[in-house]
Amino acid sequence: MFYTLSKALLFLIQPTTWLLIIIILSFYSRSRIRRKRLRVIALALFVIFGNAFLFDQVVYRLEAEPIDLSKERYRYGVLLGGYGEHNSQSDALELFRAADRLTTAIELLEGGQIQELILSSGVHEYGRAHQNEARLTYDMLVRMGVDAERLIIEDRSWNTYQNALMSREIIGPSTEPVVLITSAFHMPRAKACFEKQGLEVIPYAVDFIYDDEPKSWSYYVIPSIQVMIEWQIILKEAVGGVVYALRGYC
Repeated sequence: MFYTLSKALLFLIQPTTWLLIIIILSFYSRSRIRRKRLRVIALALFVIFGNAFLFDQVVYRLEAEPIDLSKERYRYGVLLGGYGEHNSQSDALELFRAADRLTTAIELLEGGQIQELILSSGVHEYGRAHQNEARLTYDMLVRMGVDAERLIIEDRSWNTYQNALMSREIIGPSTEPVVLITSAFHMPRAKACFEKQGLEVIPYAVDFIYDDEPKSWSYYVIPSIQVMIEWQIILKEAVGGVVYALRGYC
């Protein structure tokens, strides 16, 4: 039930959804003045939420900062899911945008910065066991030659709170710092959840959205539907943070 409600909420908090609703209302409104106002609102919404510069300013303030672990050594690393899913055609793990989470975890494991990697990702309430991201990842890494004894599967969680709760169960009473690997925009909430479970967290953020490379003039002035779509990532995280705080998860 929670999974279904979260998906419905995700649809409703997207600026593209707001834009579509306003445009539809403008066509069905009988008042000429109201139609005009709705279209002006739609245009303003597109200009504001489609502006890449404004979006990046928000992202920059939300994302966790990168850190260097090249000379550090820790026992546990925890890799949060959300970087891939089961593909029915290949019957294997298919990576997408957040693949940095996985590739970085492999680098830390093979580089010796972490000794054991907890793969924390389950299947949502409508999922199937063979679609489990943690198990698919485990199988893929073993095929790649990663030592299976250094991999720990946590395949029951399907949200960040459960990631933290069940990772704590695996780690036990240990007070050693834990390297948490997830996307930069997701790190603040994830870190808070793990700390709520009494873990000392080393936040290793990856999959950054913001970059400070020089941009062309169009970046500052020309709105984009793609940027509007990107907002759902940030708004989902913001709403998730509020809900988690209210429920005492972080």
